[in-house]
Order: sequence, then structure tokens, then C-alpha cells
Amino acid sequence: MAEQFTDKTGKLHQGTVPRGLVRPEVWEKQKKLAQEVFPEGIAAIVKATESPFLTKVYDVTSTKTSFFRGKLFLVGDAQISLRPNVGMSTSHAAHDCNELEKVIKGEITPNQWEKSVLAWGAAQRRFAMTMCAYGLGSKLSVAWNAACWVGLLIGQKVGLL
Repeated sequence: MAEQFTDKTGKLHQGTVPRGLVRPEVWEKQKKLAQEVFPEGIAAIVKATESPFLTKVYDVTSTKTSFFRGKLFLVGDAQISLRPNVGMSTSHAAHDCNELEKVIKGEITPNQWEKSVLAWGAAQRRFAMTMCAYGLGSKLSVAWNAACWVGLLIGQKVGLL
């Protein structure tokens, strides 16, 4: 990471190396790697990029989703990142927004909304971990994560979590 996040001037960046400051030798390594492992179309995009930037991707899990006495709400990936997302980011945001509509209509309180979206996010995160374990081919890890997921769903259903 230190090699990749040290720019042309020798400055080590913590999160992003701005466009135009990525060292040419670092970018050449990335282009070579792209040719070896990426699908042809994506490798072509990497190769054609003349002024790249590098940035770290941070995953988040917030234990709180409602702020400023119910005036600011975190939804979707702003509340919890699901990796691998296996197409869940849109569903996650849609779920949270559908629940938020209930707050706007006065059907539930911001606290009830928060409890609902935190529970749903926790279940989806465990499901994503199960899918990740499956993709990595670890049968024991799949079984463990699936059992934890089912346990979480049951705990939520009976009000333990």
C-alpha cells in the first residue's frame, strides 16, 4: 500500500492519490495486472486511462442510522456496506427508503425506523458473508455463516435481537 499510495513527489497519501500524481511505474504495474486478470473490456479501459487516481474503498457499518432528532437518515450503503454485494446495494437502499416513507407518513417513529433498518442490514450482511464463503469454496465457513444468518433471522423474529 505504501508503494502505491506514495505519489510522484514522494508524499504518502492515506486515502487517495489525486489524478496526475500517480507514479508512472505504479500505474504500469496496474495496467500489466489488468491485462492478465481482468476481462478484455475492462483491461482496455485501464490501459486507455491516461490520468489515473488511486483511492481506497472503505466499508462501513453504522450502529446508528438516525441523527439530529430524526432529521437526517442514513440509507443503503451509507449505513452499511454489504460485501460482496451480490446485487444487494439497490435492494438495501430501496428497503431503507420504503421504511423511511413510513416515517414521513407518521406510521412509525424514527426510532422504529432505525431498529427496522439496522435489523435488515444485519441480516443482509450475514447473508453476504455466507455468499462470500460460498464463492471462496469454504464449506465449513458457508455452514457457519448460514447457521449464524438463520440464527439472526430467528432471533429477530422472536424479538431477541
